[in-house]
Amino acid sequence: MSKLIILLIIIAVVASGAFFLKPSVSVKPTLSKIHVSGNRIVTEDGQTIRLRGVVFGDPFLMEHDDFDRDGVPDHHFTEKTAEDFTRVKALGANIVRLMIYPGYYRLVGEEKYLATYVDREVDLAEKNGLYIILDYHVIGRPGGWYDAPSDATLAEYPTKVHYTDADMAVAFWDKVATRYGKRNHVLFEIYNEPADDTTDFTWAQWRPTGQLLIDTVRKHSSNIILGSGPKYSNDLSDVPKNPYSDTNLVYVAHVYPGNVPKGEDQVAAWEKDFGFLAKTYPMIVSEWGF
Repeated sequence: MSKLIILLIIIAVVASGAFFLKPSVSVKPTLSKIHVSGNRIVTEDGQTIRLRGVVFGDPFLMEHDDFDRDGVPDHHFTEKTAEDFTRVKALGANIVRLMIYPGYYRLVGEEKYLATYVDREVDLAEKNGLYIILDYHVIGRPGGWYDAPSDATLAEYPTKVHYTDADMAVAFWDKVATRYGKRNHVLFEIYNEPADDTTDFTWAQWRPTGQLLIDTVRKHSSNIILGSGPKYSNDLSDVPKNPYSDTNLVYVAHVYPGNVPKGEDQVAAWEKDFGFLAKTYPMIVSEWGF
């Protein structure tokens, strides 16, 4: 599903029984390391925390895109990223989600991409007292279909944006979790949107890959992991049959109007597809649109 990602996005912890919706150089930690307790996310002293924030686009895209459509790259990352974090903090948010397209990560060069872009964003988040989600931003089925229309995201840098190769995802998390896994404020979203161009891609088919990525992160970090599900991270209805095996995991949902057939009650559909899980597991909505 190609869709416009709404940059302003609330990331909300789902309350019990109801849906509301070489390592980088660290600055001195100022944020409590958060973890899962029952169906809540809590701080080190046991206080429940609700995560609310915004999504930041892939930093390579932010640097090179022509947002003014004047033929001149925007250079947003270089010139405005520090201001972005300050503004987000002033809004009252406590987290940002950083999109990392596999294609740009590969195009720039893995180590160079992390050193040039991600190190700075991770450090700026901590400096501003914000948690940060590192999101492996792929749309597709592992080893198969991917969202090919997105390949035109940057005409000047043609590349396959959404690599769905599972080995590539494992290698990514092995490197990224090693680099940032000891930073208290970093969370890991393992796979943006598992999906196929048909509707028959199931939790049972997706779960082995999801668990593999979780296990890869766990080799290097005890931080919170965000676990996605099929149908663009919109359908978690089969999770109770065989949940992920991890004790510090938050399930993630993406909410868009097109995910619910026209004429159906959207709130009832959300409850059926993922909201009910909040009685047992912590959840967040890491993308939503309207």
